[in-house]
Amino acid sequence: MEEHVVSLEELSNDHVEIVKVPMNDKGGVLYIGSISADDLIEWTAERDTSDAEGKKSASARLIMRSLVKGEKDATRIGTPDMVPQIRKMKSANSERLLRAIFKLNVIGDLRAENAAKNG
Repeated sequence: MEEHVVSLEELSNDHVEIVKVPMNDKGGVLYIGSISADDLIEWTAERDTSDAEGKKSASARLIMRSLVKGEKDATRIGTPDMVPQIRKMKSANSERLLRAIFKLNVIGDLRAENAAKNG
């Protein structure tokens, strides 16, 4: 493949990558979409805050921001009203969604890389 310099427009989150996340053994699924750099920065700030309530809701808000309508429809469906429901979700389900979000957005790799640098 021929190498070329990409533009910032090509790197925008206008084209959302979507992943289907199986949620149960009855065929239930949710769809998540890639997040923007702003969403990642907000999640990091919420997670690292000294406010206990903010920390508790940081992951729920990340899930909420990531939810999309379907496999071929990147319309965001998450709303702030969903955060309390997401916080009450079974931990296995929230972990399944968070793992998929981290993998899709390469979040775990960045956190491990930063930890190694600061090691």
